[in-house]
Amino acid sequence: MTDRATLEALLARVLEGTGPDRELDAEIEACLTGRVTHPRNPGWTFEPQDAEWKLARLADSPFISRAARPAPPFTESLDAVLRDLLPEGWGWAVSGTVNREYHARIVPPTGSLKVFLGHWREAKSAARALIATCLKARMEALGE
Repeated sequence: MTDRATLEALLARVLEGTGPDRELDAEIEACLTGRVTHPRNPGWTFEPQDAEWKLARLADSPFISRAARPAPPFTESLDAVLRDLLPEGWGWAVSGTVNREYHARIVPPTGSLKVFLGHWREAKSAARALIATCLKARMEALGE
C-alpha cells in the first residue's frame, strides 16, 4: 500500500497543475497499482518484474517495451478517474462555480455513513477535483 507522504505529494501535484499532464497520469498509476513509470516515454508505465534491469535497458533504448502501456488519462478524463480511481460501488458528484472552482464528493456504498468531500479552490478541472478527492479518501483510510 502507498504511504501517506507519497499520496500527499501526488495531491499537491494534482492541485498545482492545469489541464492534462501525462507524466502525472503515469505517476498516479504507478503509485496506486505498483507499476513503474517509463524513463524515456512520459505518460507510460510498465510492470515492475526485474525493474532495475528493465530500467537500465530502457534508459539506453529508444523503443517502448512490450510490457509498457500508456497510463490512463486521469487528468484529462472523468471517465478514466471513475473507471480506475473511484472504488467500485461508490457514488460521486462534481460541481463547478463561475470562478472555476471545482468541488467533488465521493460516497461509499449504501449502508456507510462516511462521506469524503473535496472543496478544491486550487483544482483547475473537474477531473483534477475528483482525483484530489479520491487521493484524500485514500489518505484518510491510512489513518496516520
